Amino acid sequence: MNSQDAAWYSARHSYDAPPNNANVWSNYNEYDTEAGFLSNFEADFRNAILDAVIRVAKNTVTDGGGYEDITRKVFLLSNTEVGLSNENSVAEGTLWSYFSSAARRQCYPTAEAVSNSEYTSSSLNASSYWWWWLRTPYASSANYARSVNKEIRIQLVGSNHSMNSKMLYAFRLANFISMNHLLFSKPVLCFFWLSDYRISAFL
Repeated sequence: MNSQDAAWYSARHSYDAPPNNANVWSNYNEYDTEAGFLSNFEADFRNAILDAVIRVAKNTVTDGGGYEDITRKVFLLSNTEVGLSNENSVAEGTLWSYFSSAARRQCYPTAEAVSNSEYTSSSLNASSYWWWWLRTPYASSANYARSVNKEIRIQLVGSNHSMNSKMLYAFRLANFISMNHLLFSKPVLCFFWLSDYRISAFL
């Protein structure tokens, strides 16, 4: 999400793996050969994206619990930011005013995402709500992360989920735009579906 390079993937740790055909759910929607997400934007927009320090809870199984603060330009939202419960008592940021009601957590995939998806289903369409990822891990497991389901409830998804519950989840990304580049009085939050990317899920 934070690269514009054509060859963007590099392993960050021994458990990392590229999102190729063998490593995505049921071989759907690999994207290891696609350029980094930021390549979809013009240089002026990329230059206007601010670095954001975001808080991420850590699981208690392999990471020792607590949290870490990381810097990203584009990022996934957290439980806290969308108005859900804090994970393991860790506030990952603060509630964003946009998510003033549960209905604001319901989202549609874009027509482009549906069209580009190798996975097809009658329920996957631009007029129906869909599942989407959060950055929040499940604190009691090393291989689960949080998501929001179509009924706007918090949900788990992980490497050993069943076929029915491990659907293809969408990304609802966020970033902040500099007031020096646009006509705003303060940094502006932007978030969007991956309009030209495929909806993807890892094993």
